[in-house]
Parts: sequence; C-alpha cells; structure tokens
Amino acid sequence: MQRILTGWVIEPETGLGIARVTVAWRAGVTASDGYELGTAVSGPDGEFTVEVRDEPEALEAFCRVEHGREPNTWLMLLDGDEQWLQEPLAVQRGANEVRVEMRAADAQPDAEALQELTSWLTTNRMLETGEVTQQLLRHRAVPRLPARHLGSGGARHVRAAECA
Repeated sequence: MQRILTGWVIEPETGLGIARVTVAWRAGVTASDGYELGTAVSGPDGEFTVEVRDEPEALEAFCRVEHGREPNTWLMLLDGDEQWLQEPLAVQRGANEVRVEMRAADAQPDAEALQELTSWLTTNRMLETGEVTQQLLRHRAVPRLPARHLGSGGARHVRAAECA
C-alpha cells in the first residue's frame, strides 16, 4: 500500500471537479474513531493528493492498516468548520486513486472559490472563442470582405454574400 492517495472530488451529474473541498484520510474501524493520516484541499479541477503525515502516530496507524491489523481507511469531505459534508467513503485496501462523488448542492462555496470559478470560466471561454475563430479562419468559413465594401452600397454586397 502506498503512503499517497490521489483522487478527484466530482459532481456526479456533470462530472465536473469541485474545488476547495478539504479531504481527510483516516484509519480505523469507523471514520469517527480512527486516526487522521493526512489532509488535502481539492484543486480547481477537483483533484487532490493526500500523503500520510511524517509523524509517528500517523505512520503507525498506516502500518496497522497495511498489515491488516486495522480494517479500513476512510475519506471524509469536510467544510471549513471541519464538519462532514457527506458520509465517509471506505477506501479499498491497496487503492492509490479514488473518485469521490459529491453533489454540488452539498458544498457551500466561499467568495474565494467563486472568484476562482469566475476566472476559470472567463479564461476557458476566451480560449474556446479564440480556438473557434482560428478554426473558422483556417477553413475560410468566414468571408473576408474588404472594408471598402461596407460603404453605402457595400451592405448590399454583404447581404448578397450571406444569401448565396
């Protein structure tokens, strides 16, 4: 078993990642009675990486799981107040990647998370618009009319080109 667990927090209906969710990895019979191995915060695409803390208690708890003396490890999604956002997810022994589904309605985004989302959407829209424009120009789907055609009679030429 590896000391690193990677995964994604995603919204199940859209498949989009959910950013800024705290992910806690615990070892124990149940999630609430176990020892915390490590934590991480999901990135803009929902991806996270939790590494077992380099502390004696965390390493010992991880070894108990690795050698079958502790039955489970758990992933918990937490809000800013360390409250569970949903029921803990049992992690299969030996897993090094997991996908955690969380309904976006369960999340309470803060102002910083909303600003990150706005920036991401704006950037992607600009990139997609630029890519579409480049594709259209490459395939000459957009007629290139000289500016002199847009004079008083130029509008007729443009309309004729659109109808052809």
